[in-house]
Amino acid sequence: MTTDFSSLNLRDEILQAITELGYTEPTPIQAGMIPLMLTGADVIGQAQTGTGKTAAFALPILHNFTPQKNPQALILAPTRELALQVANSINEYGKGMRVRVLAVYGGQPYSPQINALRRGVDIVVGAPGRLNDLLERGALRLNEIKTLVLDEADEMLNMGFIEDVEKILSTTPPGRQTALFSATLPARIRALADRFMRDPQAVTIKRATLTLASTEQRCCLVHESDKLSALTRLFETEPIHSALIFARTRAETAALANELVLRGIPAEAIHGDLDQHARERVLGRFRSNQLKVLVATDVAARGLDIENISHVFNYHLPDDAEVYVHRIGRTGRAGRSGVPHARGRSADEAARHQDGTSDQGRHPQTPRGQTGRDSQSLAGTRPLQARTGDRQPTRRRGIRSRRHRGRGLEDGARRREAASHRGSRRSNG
Repeated sequence: MTTDFSSLNLRDEILQAITELGYTEPTPIQAGMIPLMLTGADVIGQAQTGTGKTAAFALPILHNFTPQKNPQALILAPTRELALQVANSINEYGKGMRVRVLAVYGGQPYSPQINALRRGVDIVVGAPGRLNDLLERGALRLNEIKTLVLDEADEMLNMGFIEDVEKILSTTPPGRQTALFSATLPARIRALADRFMRDPQAVTIKRATLTLASTEQRCCLVHESDKLSALTRLFETEPIHSALIFARTRAETAALANELVLRGIPAEAIHGDLDQHARERVLGRFRSNQLKVLVATDVAARGLDIENISHVFNYHLPDDAEVYVHRIGRTGRAGRSGVPHARGRSADEAARHQDGTSDQGRHPQTPRGQTGRDSQSLAGTRPLQARTGDRQPTRRRGIRSRRHRGRGLEDGARRREAASHRGSRRSNG
């Protein structure tokens, strides 16, 4: 097993850059994927969010870099945030190599992206929709692509991008190297690999290790009408430095953020309706600790690279256990620890998500404290040693990329009291 980056025989410029960033040892996905990609083989990597997948493909691409006129590497990402994160990471790892990296995504004018492509770009990172638009405009040429990466392929499938992905793959040279990274491998993704990849080598982080050991997971059981009050109470009693809360829909993220603000908790929502400038402003405030809480949908949170998130709250549990794993991967990243909390339709459901099993897997016993069929589970995650003020260690192992009113306990009591008074007046009249 590889114990340090120097044994991977990477270029000196790359080793110097990652050493300056404080990384010493590759993560399992990096140790498995980097040697394979350096041979030019097609590869499939299956691992959860936060395990260092970006460096697993970025370092081999940089190692094989040679100047040429048109792009030599293309990386497809499901969201603009992830595209920006990957582009920034590649710039960091290759800062001594003068590599030209461009992130392309929707919500931005075409002209700056087209002008950058005309001036010359070595590595393009983008969302499938904008990439196809640039191809149709004749601004993006893929005839010299040597390596193509599909990052978070299952998410691109879930977001309806698979046909765009197939179209892009069809326009690249057949002799290219293809790397596919995905937390899950549904049938459509396997079919994509069979069609466009040549005898791919696989590296899999076993499911038994998908839930993070550095993440403490909790489940609280509350009535649906009491969820907001329970969440507020946790903010009053827990040492929460910064938190990410997941809700189902755009409307619910906005409503929940507003409710938290009314309760004195600085919060904002991120969802698909925000344009890129507004999204970047919100994320900037969160990173600078002007905001304590982000409320997000699953799609909006994909690719977020924010350090020191101490807690993740699942205000609504997802239907898929793998999505739960993606969510709690937002905390306990890069060797830190963290705490996730989740709310679901039943205690058993919450326990299954925390255990990493699906409906077809084993069903752990219902946690103590279940109050009945109408109870809701509020589960959460945070790093095991996470505390406000924790400092990042100087030596890190592996490279990981960096308005409706709710109903609370008091509201319910006031409504019952009012109803009782109305009934009393009617009987006395």
